[in-house]
Amino acid sequence: NPVSCTTALAFLDILLEEELMEKAKELGEYTINRLKEMQEKYEVIGDVRGKGLAICIELVKNRKTKEPIDSKDFIARMFRKGVLMVSGGVGVRVFPPLIISKDLMDTGIEILESTIKEVNKEYSKT
Repeated sequence: NPVSCTTALAFLDILLEEELMEKAKELGEYTINRLKEMQEKYEVIGDVRGKGLAICIELVKNRKTKEPIDSKDFIARMFRKGVLMVSGGVGVRVFPPLIISKDLMDTGIEILESTIKEVNKEYSKT
């Protein structure tokens, strides 16, 4: 289909011209580092991993047992705060668009931390 091919080529041109892959790598490393700092503060973060802007946060009731928390509840809380996330196995996935700015990513990280703080408080009581 010529229209599909033209669209794909235009996308590749933008990807290269705006250096989106390099920006995604840099912003992904920054985000993962911020999340690993949070992991030191909050017991509910069992693991943080990812590449570029494809990031997984493993949320657990207990780091020793690795029992996962209800990711659907966590995702619903984030959605109510304006951040869309998806579930992925034992964790939640962060897939921001390649064109996201650092400022907007920081806003998302702040919202994420406030939600993690809430959940951490709930599970530290049990």
